[in-house]
Amino acid sequence: MNRIILSSSREYDTVLDSFCGSATTGVSILYNKRIFIGIESEWMTFPYY
Repeated sequence: MNRIILSSSREYDTVLDSFCGSATTGVSILYNKRIFIGIESEWMTFPYY
């Protein structure tokens, strides 16, 4: 996942993950100094509000 993030965006770009799931992509995005926006339709995936 890191290779895809690095090759398709620059540092501090905003990256949208419209099928967030367990946020594996989000972790990679944040690790590589990008801004992460995640959308998840299952509210129990992230019960913290």
